[in-house]
Amino acid sequence: MGGIKEARLRISGMRCAGCAARIEKALRDIRGVIDANVDFGSGLAIVRYNPRLVRVEDIKRVIEGLGYKALEGVGSPSRKAELALILVSLGLTLPTLLIELFSELPQKNLILFMLTTPVQLLLGSRFYRGAYGSLKAGVLDMNTLVALSTSAAYTYSVASTFFIEGSTFYGACTSILTTVSIGMFLEDMARGKAKETMLKLLKLQPRTARVLREDGEMEIPAEHVKEGDVVVVRPGERIPVDGVIVEGRTSVDESALTGESMPVEKGVGDGVIGGTVNLYGLIKVRATKVGSETLLAQMIRLVERAQMSRAPIQRLADRAAGYLVPAVMLVSLGSFLTWRLLVGSSLHFALTVSVSVLAVACPCALGIATPMAIMVGMGLATGKGVLIKSGGALEAAGKVTAVIFDKTATLTTVSYTHLTLPTTE
Repeated sequence: MGGIKEARLRISGMRCAGCAARIEKALRDIRGVIDANVDFGSGLAIVRYNPRLVRVEDIKRVIEGLGYKALEGVGSPSRKAELALILVSLGLTLPTLLIELFSELPQKNLILFMLTTPVQLLLGSRFYRGAYGSLKAGVLDMNTLVALSTSAAYTYSVASTFFIEGSTFYGACTSILTTVSIGMFLEDMARGKAKETMLKLLKLQPRTARVLREDGEMEIPAEHVKEGDVVVVRPGERIPVDGVIVEGRTSVDESALTGESMPVEKGVGDGVIGGTVNLYGLIKVRATKVGSETLLAQMIRLVERAQMSRAPIQRLADRAAGYLVPAVMLVSLGSFLTWRLLVGSSLHFALTVSVSVLAVACPCALGIATPMAIMVGMGLATGKGVLIKSGGALEAAGKVTAVIFDKTATLTTVSYTHLTLPTTE
């Protein structure tokens, strides 16, 4: 197992929990990938792989082949372009609805076609790409429903405008695409809020360190510090590594990591933690743990893994969402055939019913609500200094009725079957 490596990739372009499941399935099918976990809430993929059989570039290529983008690091794409696109589409959707519902212009259908086509192409393209990736992976998801419903409505409307006599559904096309996109944008903002705690932890990591060399101090990137190096830390600076003080005396603010509100006095021989703040004295620290081995790095990995872990209720929601999409497609088709062939309704009415079933049944909330609630809950807990190991642990905590701590806030395991706790009025 010593040769196994771990890659952390930020994935952009995911639109629902089904996207994460599709990417996860594709990654696990790659020869050389030991395990893969993809979290829609954080946009993070953690892949354990054998570097002798597969490279990170190969893993990223598979993700991009499904219609998504994969980047190494912790950054997230800007939302400005997406917001601008939504505002433009909203500006076209409102007049489309007003004209279709209330206006009797001479070239009404042609005007509606000109207003709707940019929305269908700009906003619809992302759902087409997502639906294509779903079909390649053998999965049906929300992208499939949106692409089918809007394409059917748009195609029939174009045919009614130029080739046949019939009603149009231009307003339905633009309103579905715009409202779903707005919902996704708000969900993306919620994910960004939930990730603020993670970013706060990352900001605790100093970018540079002053290392003692034979010819004096040298400032280097913090990740280049090696075990055994002596690091110089001046007053007010964050300590870049875990280590032991070999010279100097100071007071260290460890509140961000340990929750200790009072500064801790440190001298020669005392251990210090990377990411904590040296308050007043110049100290020299011999590095004992660097990079991914520091306590701060381990805490960040713990928070990442906790946010990506699936609680039992979340796995149930994921399975339900997987069954819902094909069921909705069958109901939509059945509705069309029933109204058209059995009842004898017009093609316009039958198509309206069919498109409506597809449009209203998008399972975004089903696949997003549970993981989003878990992620936000863990983020808030981390901000309060409480690290939760997994989604299952968070779900189990809902059944806890009493927790007993000693004066140092150490969690104590006790049996309180016959314990009567005091109550407050």
